[in-house]
Amino acid sequence: MTRSGGPEVLRVTEVPDPEPGPGELRLEVAEALPLERAADAHRLVATGHVRGKVVLTA
Repeated sequence: MTRSGGPEVLRVTEVPDPEPGPGELRLEVAEALPLERAADAHRLVATGHVRGKVVLTA
């Protein structure tokens, strides 16, 4: 969003990947799984079958 308003102000745009500033870091998300698949996420991490972070979504 570039201005206040309702859904009519939303626009899809391409922007460069943000660079972390001092005291910040950037994470690579390798997999996003719903919370009910937490056991699968744990297995992915435990077995080394994923590179990056695994995120559980609500």
